[in-house]
Amino acid sequence: MTGAVTLEMGAPHDAVVVPVAAVVYDDAQPVVFVEEAGGRYALRAVKLGVVRRDRVEIASGVEAGARVVVTGAASLLSATRLPPEEEE
Repeated sequence: MTGAVTLEMGAPHDAVVVPVAAVVYDDAQPVVFVEEAGGRYALRAVKLGVVRRDRVEIASGVEAGARVVVTGAASLLSATRLPPEEEE
């Protein structure tokens, strides 16, 4: 049995694209860590678009030019779930 396949492609557009490794999941929500002033990193919820090979389009949640964590993003997510340290 054979069949024909037709792919409909949308018009080309500019998009924010990050490595797949930059995206981690907080419960079911895709998130990335974005660098902020002072060497701090903020967790940002994102909406994902098209995935191509090792890259994923960020449809919303991160602006073009933002620096995102690629290596260690899962470790940062785990660290955000730790209880705060008690002061002596």
